[in-house]
Amino acid sequence: MVLKLFDRTELPFPGNKIELFTDGNDDYTNVLPDYYADTCINYGQIMKIKEKSRVIDKKKRKIYGDPKLEDI
Repeated sequence: MVLKLFDRTELPFPGNKIELFTDGNDDYTNVLPDYYADTCINYGQIMKIKEKSRVIDKKKRKIYGDPKLEDI
């Protein structure tokens, strides 16, 4: 998926960062640096906290760059 994204989007620069937001899958945190410099990306995750198969809360976290928490 990240390769397709890289092939189909304009190359980001520090002044024109790409913004990405995903679920809590850590595979993205390991793969994104292979395609984008950390100075060119704002990346955040939202993780659903579940109890008995029900979402009871959500946790947002910044991974790369400085994405706004309200955008995640």
